[in-house]
Amino acid sequence: MKLLLYLVLSLFMFSTHAELYKWVDKNGETFYSDEPPHENAEQLIPPPLTTTPAIKYKPKEKAKPKEEHAETIYKLFKINSPAQDETIRDNTGNINITLLLEPELDIKNGHTISVLVDSQKKIEGSTGLTAGLKNIDRGTHSIQAVIKNKKKKIIKSSNSVTVHVFRQSTALPQHNKFPQLPRNP
Repeated sequence: MKLLLYLVLSLFMFSTHAELYKWVDKNGETFYSDEPPHENAEQLIPPPLTTTPAIKYKPKEKAKPKEEHAETIYKLFKINSPAQDETIRDNTGNINITLLLEPELDIKNGHTISVLVDSQKKIEGSTGLTAGLKNIDRGTHSIQAVIKNKKKKIIKSSNSVTVHVFRQSTALPQHNKFPQLPRNP
């Protein structure tokens, strides 16, 4: 106990109050120090510290999660045209697609339609029920449409339709419908 009392008292005895001094030398420069090195040094009493009370605030209310609307449930989503196994004769490779959908597409919740040809995206982010595919190679292809939500997650897929595209080959010679008449000299 006596040792503890000795330590506490020694701390108070050796603690000093630091004084500040200010003086100006012969060149006009101002100096500050905690020891008076010059006879013209005067004791400087610093202004009291400015303190402000802690700001009291109300904690923010936790943000209520936005009410998520129930995901629209589509009862009917299918490719209406072209028909299954339809042959399309178009030298430009264009295919017109018509979709059937019930209820209508929920655009307010960010739903969009994508069209896939042979599992590759050809049309992305459409909101219409008709689409035109361009420059599809000749041969057999499968076409499918999907509905995606705003997070790009597939929420409904249509039936897959197989079509056969016939395009005239550029390797075959062109046949004219009308024979050329000889020219008169």
